[in-house]
Amino acid sequence: MENQINVGDQNTLQIGQNPVNQQPITPVPEKQKINYWMVATVVLILVLVSGGLFYFFSTKKEATQSSTQKLSQSQPTISTPTHDTKNSTRIYDFLYTQNNQLWLGKADVNGTKPVVQKLTDHTVDYVLSNSRTKVAYVSNGYLKMRTIFNNEEITLQKLVPDSYPQEIPEPEYIRAIGNIAWSSDDTKLAFVGSNDSQADIYTIDIDGKNLKRLTNDKLNEFSLVWSPENKKIAFQITEGFGTGAGFSSSIAVIDSDGDNYSQIAINGKLPGNHRFGPAENLRWINSNDVVFLAWTVGGPDGIWKADVNTKQIMPLTDKHGWSNSVWSEKNNSFLYPLTEKNLLIVNINGENKIIETSDRVSRAIWSYDGSKIAFSVENNPNKPVTYPEQLVYDLFIANSDGSSPVKVISNAKFILENFSFSSDNKMILYTKRLFEPDMHTELWIINSDGSNDRQIDSASELYGPYTTPYGNSAIYSKISPTGEYQYIHYWLNLNTLSKESIFGNKGISSPEFLAK
Repeated sequence: MENQINVGDQNTLQIGQNPVNQQPITPVPEKQKINYWMVATVVLILVLVSGGLFYFFSTKKEATQSSTQKLSQSQPTISTPTHDTKNSTRIYDFLYTQNNQLWLGKADVNGTKPVVQKLTDHTVDYVLSNSRTKVAYVSNGYLKMRTIFNNEEITLQKLVPDSYPQEIPEPEYIRAIGNIAWSSDDTKLAFVGSNDSQADIYTIDIDGKNLKRLTNDKLNEFSLVWSPENKKIAFQITEGFGTGAGFSSSIAVIDSDGDNYSQIAINGKLPGNHRFGPAENLRWINSNDVVFLAWTVGGPDGIWKADVNTKQIMPLTDKHGWSNSVWSEKNNSFLYPLTEKNLLIVNINGENKIIETSDRVSRAIWSYDGSKIAFSVENNPNKPVTYPEQLVYDLFIANSDGSSPVKVISNAKFILENFSFSSDNKMILYTKRLFEPDMHTELWIINSDGSNDRQIDSASELYGPYTTPYGNSAIYSKISPTGEYQYIHYWLNLNTLSKESIFGNKGISSPEFLAK
């Protein structure tokens, strides 16, 4: 535009210096010369005017189009919010069960006391969808699905027949009924159900259509997991359930259309005389491989990776563990306490790292954002320990790779039971079991650098705490002094240490927060 203005100025200067406006030097006839230059001047003016008008209207049109495009692009931000937008405003909510009822707690990022809403009665085995906007569960023998934010429920399928065959009046396979798994895209459910004398795997769309039976055998299937692209389902099978880990299982895989069934780990046998029965933490890590913790009566027996196509099984670690491993989606790694001492960070790519400790690691956790770990270490110089009250603990906090460890609690003469990071990683909330002057549990909070250790509550039995993934809040419960199996549940603000009672007086399950 500046170039056009400059060009226009130059043209005006040329017109002003045109010989038409000067005194003629020679006696040339003036009529023809004047007409020629007048015509040229008029034409030039018309061209300039036409060009200016064309430029003006073109610029105005472009500006109008640009304004329209910008308005169109910005329209979604001012239109009625979509379903996903509504969901994003509710990421601070959580689910829990109480007295066989499914409840929704509605909280906010400021850590204020949540409002609770009962979703359904007679509920067991609820499973959140991957988007954490829907929940599937078993209620009164039926598989049901509920969209959380509009509370719309759909009954999908009856899971058990009206009556069992007389030869098996109390069928053992009933323990497998209700295993539920969401497909990765949240459009289908795989579940274990029965319409005869056995339990088998079925799939169904979340609108209740396209029911399909995948297996048909006398085995009991459980621990269903969809592959990332929803083409396969991995699961475990057993001929009969025992107690605890007292039975052998196999790991199998089948296409989601029911084809290509195969077993990849049979009857709990693993390379190198290792075993599992059953496996835990079974999960897909890509389209071809699954990983699992080999759980036995004697404790964990390594973390293993299996190729579902070649059936090749290899250890990520084959070391025997002391307590259960803890998975982190953000780091693709397990925290795996070893039997004698040391904490092993096991990455699915085989990039393992040992954190050396002076004694056995009792428990290890990840922070919500995956940037920190915390682990408790038994510190008992006068071994062997005869009574629990003789245990002494240290508590450490470190980076996710085990670097820069800080001893937060040293030589604690109590059982360090549960501990959890605050959402900002600046505090650790923990419980300790004491035996003097009487046996009881206390709830404490301490800064992540080991400073400002403060007691919050005390009771004969105290459960939790469950810190929130937002807003520095927590939920914990304690036995009420008013009666057996009566509880007081609290919503705790970790910044102010103020607490309010919630949830009624029945026991609750571990709250599952909808925030990712």
